[in-house]
This record gives sequence, C-alpha cells and structure tokens, in this order.
Amino acid sequence: MNFLFAGIKNWPIHHEWEHLMAEALRAAGHQVLFLGCEPGSLEACECVDHTTLANHGSHRAFCQDCARFQQGVHARAGFREVSLRGSVQQDAELDARLNGLDDERILRLGVAGFSLEELLTPSIKRWGKSGQPVREIMSGDVLRQHARTILKVEQRFPGIVHREGVECLVVLNGLFGTERTLSEVARGLGLRVINYERGHVRNTLMFSDAGPSCHMEIGHLLPADDAPELESAQAALLDSYLDGRRSNRDSNARFGTGSAGPGRRAGTRAGETRTRIAVFSNVSWDSSICSRPTVFGSYRDWLVAVIELARSHPQWDVVLRVHPGEASLQYDPTADRTADWVATRMPPSNLEVIDADDPTSSWDLAQSADLNLVFCTTLGLELACVGRTVLVCGDVHYAGRGFTREPVSAAAFEESIQDCLQNPLPQAETRRRARHYAWHLYFKAPTPFPWVEEVEYGRPQRLAGPVDMVQLSKDELLRGLLGWFAGERATPPSLNDLLEAPDSCPLPWRFGSRVIRVRGSLAILITAHDRPDSLRRVLEGYRQQSAGSRSFRILVVDDGSPASLESLVKEYQAWLEIDCLRLDVQGGPARARNRGLDLLLQTGSGVGCVFITGDDMIPDRELVARLQESRRGWNDERVALLARVDWHPDLALNRVMKLVSRNGMQFAFERLPARAMLPAAYFYTSGVALDAGFLRRSGLRFREDFPYAAFEDGEFASRAMAQGLILAYDSALKVYHDHAMDYRGFSARQRRVGAAARVWHALNARAFHDVAGNEPQSPPDRRDMRFLERALSELSRLDLSALQGVAGMAGDLAAQLDREQDTLLEQLFRLHYEAGWFERPLFQAGTTVSGRLSIVIPVYNQCELTRACLESIRRQTSGDVEIVVVDNGSTDGTRELLASQPDILVVHHPLNLGFARACNAGVRQASGELVVLLNNDTVVQAGWDLPLRHELADPITGIVGLRLLYPDGTVQHAGVVFNNEGLPWHVFRGLPGLSAPVMRRRELSAVTGACLAMRRELYLNMHGLDENFVNCYEDIDLCLRVREAGYRIVYNPDGSVLHFEGRSEGRNERIAHSWLVLQERWQGKLPRDEAQVLAQAGLRLDRDPRTGAVRYLPLDPSPEETGREASWLLENERHEDARKLLRWAINQYPNQLDLRRQLIQLESALGNKAQAERLAAGILNLAPATEHTSLTSPGVSS
Repeated sequence: MNFLFAGIKNWPIHHEWEHLMAEALRAAGHQVLFLGCEPGSLEACECVDHTTLANHGSHRAFCQDCARFQQGVHARAGFREVSLRGSVQQDAELDARLNGLDDERILRLGVAGFSLEELLTPSIKRWGKSGQPVREIMSGDVLRQHARTILKVEQRFPGIVHREGVECLVVLNGLFGTERTLSEVARGLGLRVINYERGHVRNTLMFSDAGPSCHMEIGHLLPADDAPELESAQAALLDSYLDGRRSNRDSNARFGTGSAGPGRRAGTRAGETRTRIAVFSNVSWDSSICSRPTVFGSYRDWLVAVIELARSHPQWDVVLRVHPGEASLQYDPTADRTADWVATRMPPSNLEVIDADDPTSSWDLAQSADLNLVFCTTLGLELACVGRTVLVCGDVHYAGRGFTREPVSAAAFEESIQDCLQNPLPQAETRRRARHYAWHLYFKAPTPFPWVEEVEYGRPQRLAGPVDMVQLSKDELLRGLLGWFAGERATPPSLNDLLEAPDSCPLPWRFGSRVIRVRGSLAILITAHDRPDSLRRVLEGYRQQSAGSRSFRILVVDDGSPASLESLVKEYQAWLEIDCLRLDVQGGPARARNRGLDLLLQTGSGVGCVFITGDDMIPDRELVARLQESRRGWNDERVALLARVDWHPDLALNRVMKLVSRNGMQFAFERLPARAMLPAAYFYTSGVALDAGFLRRSGLRFREDFPYAAFEDGEFASRAMAQGLILAYDSALKVYHDHAMDYRGFSARQRRVGAAARVWHALNARAFHDVAGNEPQSPPDRRDMRFLERALSELSRLDLSALQGVAGMAGDLAAQLDREQDTLLEQLFRLHYEAGWFERPLFQAGTTVSGRLSIVIPVYNQCELTRACLESIRRQTSGDVEIVVVDNGSTDGTRELLASQPDILVVHHPLNLGFARACNAGVRQASGELVVLLNNDTVVQAGWDLPLRHELADPITGIVGLRLLYPDGTVQHAGVVFNNEGLPWHVFRGLPGLSAPVMRRRELSAVTGACLAMRRELYLNMHGLDENFVNCYEDIDLCLRVREAGYRIVYNPDGSVLHFEGRSEGRNERIAHSWLVLQERWQGKLPRDEAQVLAQAGLRLDRDPRTGAVRYLPLDPSPEETGREASWLLENERHEDARKLLRWAINQYPNQLDLRRQLIQLESALGNKAQAERLAAGILNLAPATEHTSLTSPGVSS
C-alpha cells in the first residue's frame, strides 16, 4: 500500500514519531511519501529560504532543526516529499481566483477546516465588545492564507493521488484546520484516511489528571508514584533534545530556552523577602488560528492581566519578557510595539518589561524566578524539567490538550498563582515529575500504526471534567454570522437554509456554498441513432464499471431510429438503472440532448451531474469512479469536466486516424496537460460532464439549428462560458471511439462540419470567429478540396502486396506513400481551416526539425522567475533539449540556484552587459541545431516547441516567434508591426489570447526577442544580436537583417508562452539610445505594415489623442457598432472624431435613420445649426410621415 503522510515536521519529536511510523511501514513492504511541513500551506518546507515560509515566527524558530533533519534522518531514510506548490502560472491563477472572491466566500472557504470552537471562541463570546470580530477574521492574512490552502488541496491534491498512486492518507499535527478538507477530499477519492490531528494519542495524555483549576501547574501533572527517575539512557536522550533546543541559533528559540547571556535584569532578586514572578508573553503559537488567544480574550487582555497582577501585589517583582513574535500588538491594526503600549497603561514600578530585542537571556530569568507564568506548554515543560515552578496560563496550539476556552476571571487567575506560590513542590520533585512526563510525551507515547484497523475521523476528542472545551451550537454560530451579514449586506440564502439543518449536518463551507454530500447522483446522457450494435458495446462498458464507482443512472435518447432501441435498453435494466426516451422523428443530436436534459433536470430528479456522450463512445472501466472523484475534487458547479477521447484499443489505426488524432483540437488530447483549463473550441460532447446546478441556473440548452453533430457543442460552450462556465480537461477520464475512419469518411465529416460552420456563423459571426477563425465558405467554392480528397482516397487504396518479393521495394514505396499522404493531408487541413470547416489545428502535420533545441536564457537577478522558467521548460518541452543560462552578474541567489541544477549549461558574466551580449555568448556555447532566445520571466506552455521545429524545417524561414500572453490570458505579443512613422510595436496587444486575429499564422517584419527561434548556423552567420543596442530594439534589428537577407519572419500562434513582461531588470533602460541607433541604421528602409496587417484581420486602430490608448475596432463596422462607437467617443469628449465617424456612416448606410439623428444632435450641440438643418431636411425624404415630428433636434426647425 502507498501511504502519504501530511503535516508539519518542525520539531524533532515529530521527526522521530513520523519516521518511527514510516520505517515500520516500509519494513512491512509499504511505500511512504511526505506531503508538506509548512504551516497552513501543505507545501514541502524549504528551510534554507525562510522567505518562502508562512508568516509564523515560531516556525522560523525550528528551521535549523528542519535543516538538520533534512540533511540527517530524512535524507538517510530516503523518503521522498511531494508538494502542492504549482507553477508560477498556476499559483497566479489560484491567487487571481482567490482575489476574485468577495468577503462572504472568503469567509466560507477560509473557515472550512475549523471546528466551531476554533472559529468563534472567544470571538462570539465577545460579540460587540471588540468591534466586529468576524470582519477582522475575514480580512486577516491567516484566514486568507488558509483559504488559499483549501483551494490548493481541492485543486491539486487529486493530481498527487493519481500521479503517486496514494492509497492511504495519514494526517498528522500542524495542518491548522486544513486536515478536515484534506481528509474529505481524500475520502472522496476513495482513500483510507487515518487522522491523528484530532484527538491524537499524545495530546490526550496531557492534563488528564488535572485538578479543578482552569490553570495547570506542570509539577502536579502526575502522581508521585507514577514518576520514577528516568533511566540513564532515557535521561541522556531527553537532555540531548533539550540541549538542542537551547542551542538553537534562532532568536525565537533562544527566547524560550536561551543560551547563557548577560543576566543584568535576571541575576538576583531585589530583596530576599520579595517574590519574583517571570512572565513570558509567547502568545503567537498559543492563539487561536483566528488571531485571538483562547484563554484571555485578546493579547491585550493578557498584558492587562499582567499589569494588574503587578499593581495588586506591590510586594512582588514582576518581569514581563516580550517574545520576538509579539514585539508589536500584531493582532491590532495599529500594531503598536508591546513595550510602548504597556508604558501607556501607567504600569506600577514593580513591573519591568524586557523588550523583544533585548539580549537578556530568558533562560536565566526563568531560573531566578519563584514562579514562571507562560502561555506555551512546551516552554513551560522545559522550564519545569530543570526544577522551576511553572504555571501554564494559556492554551496550546494542539487542540485537545485541554484548558477551558472561556476567558478566565481575575479571581481565578489570582487563585492559581497564590496556590502555586503557597504550595510549591520541592524543586527536585518538580524536576523529576516533569522529566518523567516529558519523556513520555516526547518519546514514549503509544502510537497506533496504520494497520491497526481504523482510527475514527471526526470531532476532536473531548476531555472529561472541568477542563472540557466549551461546546458551541451551530445555531449560535449561525446567529452570529447572520447578525454580522445583516449589518453589512443581504443575508446569503445558504446561511438562512442552514438554520433549519440538523446539528449532525456538516457545515457547507466550501467554494460557492456547496456541500459535496448533497450534490446529487450522476446521470449518463447518451444520444443514439440507428447503431444498435455500437450502443450495445457502450452499455456493456457501463455494466462493467469498476466496483469503486457509486450509483449512477443512464438515459438513452433514441433520436428517431428506424427500429426502436427501447428493447435493447430494457435488456440492460437487470444490471443498470437505465431508461430510454424515444423521439419519433430524427431532429439531430442537439435536439436529442435537450430533450434528455429537460427530463433529467426536472424538479425532484436528484441529478447532480450529467455526463454527455454518444452511442459510439465506449467508457473506460474506471470512468464513472474517476468522474465522481474528479467532481469531488473540483467541487464547483461552474466546472465542466472534459474526458479524453481516443480510438478504441481494438481498432487498427490507419493513416487518417493517426493524423486526425494529433491535429484537430477535438482530437489532440496527447498535447494537453493532464488538468488543463481550455477554451470553448475544445468542448466536445463525446465525453463532457456538466453540473446540473449550473444547467438549471443558467437555463442553457444546445441550439437546435445545427443539423449535424458539429460546432453545436462549441457554440453551446461559448454561451456557457459567458455565464461563467470553466472547461477543465481531466486525462484520467477516458472514452473510446468505437468506429474506424477512412479518408472518405473524414471528408464527409468535414463537409458536415462546413455546413454546421455556416449555421453558427449566421447565428453569431463574432462568436464563430473567436472559436473557429475565418468565415465559412460553401463547398463549390473549394474545388481544390475535392481534388485532395480524391487523391488521398486513391492513395489509401493502393495494394503493394504484389511487390513483396522485390527486395526493399514494397517498404520503400510504402514509406514514400506515407510521406505523400502526410503532405496532401496537411494541405487539406489548411484548406479546411481556411474555409472555416475545421477547428484550428494545434500544430501542423509534416516535416519538423528533430535535432537538438538549445534554449538560451539571459538572467540578471529575479531568481524565482528563473526557477519557474526552468521548471516549465523541463515539463513542457519534448525531444532533445539543451538549456544554456547566461548569468549577467546576479546578486540575489540566482548563482546558487543555477549551481544546484546540473542539467543546465551556465555562462557567467561578472557584470550585466546587456541582453544582446548575453544572448550571443549563450548561442556560441550552445550545441543545438536550433536556438531559442527566451526571457527568464516566461513560463512556456505545453507543446510550445513543436511549431518552432515545424516552421524552421522550411529553409526559407529565418526566424519564428510565438504567441506570448500576460498572466490574465490577454496578448502581450502576436507579432511586431511598424506604424506610419516606422515605430515598431506589438500588434494585437491586449486582445484575448484566443481571438481570431491572434490565432492566425502570419509572415511579418519582426517578432519579439522574448521568445525568438532560429537555426544556430544562420544566427552565427548574421553575427547574432548587435551589441550596440542595450536592452531594446536589438531583436527588431536582427529580424530586419534576416529579412533583408531573403528569409521569412514567421509568427506562429500554435505555441504559447506566459510572459511577465516588465520583470526582467534593465529592460527599460537606454531605450532612447537604442531607438536612435535603429533609426540611423535603417533610415528610409523601415517597413510600414501596420495598416496592412490590421486590414487582413478586419480591424482598424483607434488611438486616443490625449492618452495614446489603443482600441481595436471593426474595419467595416455595422450600423449598430457605429452607433455604439460614436456614443463612446462623445462620452469621452472626442466630438470631432465622432462627427467624422457619423459622416462616414451616413454615406455608408444612407437609410439608417438612427445614425442621421445622432449626427443631427451632435451638429446642433456643436453649434452647426445650418448643417443640422440640411441633415434634417435630407432625412425627411427617407423617413415615413409619421416620424417627421421626432426627427427635429433642439433648435432646428422642420
């Protein structure tokens, strides 16, 4: 069995305990992985870089322990860690999703893992006394970080489970509430879950025999007869651990146990008759996760209690030692320093404050005191181990160890202190008992192992007696939340609904207020027409679904088959929950799906998800189980899950089947990442799951205008995405085509696609362009298509068996025929796309350069961006790849990063001498046939290198550039054009990344050097980038030189790269100098191709003369578009531009009365009354008599 341990590993005790379990598991033949040790993020700890850790000061105290452990036990044991960390792009998308949520959703998401006590105690007890605590909770970084972690768990944990083959999740301490979400997701994926976070065996030992006081004196933990002296080996092990804590170099650790230091304040008592009380703040890790300590109502309450303790006992000396983590009132928006705030409370003279940055040893202070007051049980135990009397005044960060969670009264606080002072245990007895207890806590606590049948998962284990944690009802929780929401905004309906929910019902705090438990059953919707044999094989596939799949139902919609399919469906009712809806007349797949959806989504059906498929799509045996798992992992009604579609393994693949599979958007699944977010063009009704809630809310159905199963799915998706639909591809979901395809069948399919394309274009031309590209043409317009179709059909039928006896001839001819078919099919694909008959190919079939690709990356600082860039290249690039990094004298850790990666070639420059010099040096060191210049602030996407290899296989092509996108998906680069002044700029910048103008391959004058590919030989022959340019225009100059030498400059959108433009240091320096160099060199020869490129895309530019902002407008706008544009110009006080546009429009559309009215009103407003009158007189000749009275504008007589 494969086990995955999840939790923090900050302390040696955790290391020892986890690895005790892990070693035992491995000895029993199991596999063990570790997930995370960073609090609240479930990410693998990188202790060498403290900046990557969450902002919890106490964690930093243990980084040295982590580092030692990573180098020691962990490394020697050979255990492997996995992480929920994503790529820069993935994390940016996650943050964007999180930032897009309102406060209400952040609250629901962020508190998803917490128990009611953790969330609202003491906040709900103090309702109205400290402002609006829930609002403070929501806006806090801790809760937002927790919400981010919840999203990571729900999005990325299923991928880890599938990739690593995890079968059992072991949840450990330190997940800060995330263990609940992690466990639910794991259970939804069918894993066994063993949860030690709640009611862990070590946590139930502490204070189980405590007395009636709500505060615990550590010396009284165990009866005397249960505390024998430790054996020498035990004592040595305990001392080794405590010495390691005391010798920790981190200031947070030294606070508690400290190395020997000056005892200026802690040396001797002021007098033998005075009592000395040492108070250690150390609240951070003993506070509730919602930024409120759990015993005292707030950090201020704790400080006030200490001040009042000193004031009420002037005979005592009270010393408050401020922990580094509480140097300021970090839970207060003003963030005053603790020492300064205490000073404003006019503390008595017997109270001394040792500030956080004071070098005084806390260890010496503790040993000189008669009584130590601490919040932290760990710190208190260590002090007790050396014989000091310690009173623990607060809760600990382990739920379940006890303590009341009610704010304590001053009387109870006083009573506990007096009891400890008046009835102390002898120092030797305190030390003996504490060491005995510490040994059992740290090293001897019985630990159940995973193979001990089952560990109950659920509510925290409660302790008996007066130390029970306070129980809060759901009603109290909901009243508080509803009270807050009522004061801020409309009450969310989902919270109102919960008031009626039984107490046993889990809180539905998940993204979008949905509970997985009530999401409803899965329905399979199969549209069928006259293929009974194929349908039988499909139904057999669902009958044989794995045992792990839960209940599902099937609805077969018989779309007017000549012989009804109802009898076939009834055969399977013995094994499946299946029904048949018979339509008497064939109306097409869109109509059949709609009738099925109407039936499945009717009120009371209980359907939660509909998987749409066809009667020739055989399901993988694990389809249903994995679909149910994936839905639980996403838990978002907006997400539609796209399955992978492939040919059935029993089919013999011919040439056309292979080529279609790797070219069309709806077939090229091998090119997609395992869990990709996709545009509408990929929506494919052969296997897609839609949430029933989304379908009911949106009311969307398929347009029944489409006669065939073509483009009706993409058109549906384009409308659905406008209402928030997210298309997510999951490669674990698989269905198989149950029929072969030859060239004739493929051509017939394409003609149906062409007919459907014309339907969509007629319905919504803009939406069609966004998905498919060009305007669809009629079949008679493309005779060349029919010629190619016939040629391919004839070639595929050639029989070479008669040549088998001629040595080598049959094989040579077959290879030649394959190449000819590839060439012809590529041409056919291009014609289909140009005709608008076919979805845009992901990449072209045909010749590519298969040699080594050398990627040259100049870097100067920006270490994390460089790391993300390198990781993306390793994941997303195929074939023989060489990475060459040129370091321009980085000073931020980049040098160390590069030294740690042996698979890259590094060229070091002592100084930053510019982009051109770095690229040239890298290309000289490279060994590849092809070279790519790539910025370090980029993240390459799947298949990005294939268009480069394909284009550069053509010897006439000199340079290739790709589609570069901003993190928000808009265009940063889709080629470079030159305006009428010869100034180069990135055309189509800011348009959607999948819009039709962007997705068209072009030959241009230049492309950006942020991602520029060439043959290395040509680069060297052209002497590379000119080093007279400094970080600007050197790429433009190279393109112009290559173009002047007779080569083509190609922009290919089939490859995409995410570009964080502006993050490369030095990019904007000396731009003016480089522009002067470019002008001087190319004077009179700079291209002027802006208008031509825009016209080919059917666009024109509008530049705001005041701001320079650019807008892309239709080249030939419709009357409606013209009217909207004129209104926009007027709103932005561009009256003359609006006047010119409207004058053009009334000439272009002379019968459009609304445009004439608009121009009349504008001329009147501008004072051109004579012109307005002439326009009004002209319009009377066009308008009906009934409209005459409405055509005059103010101040213009009829």
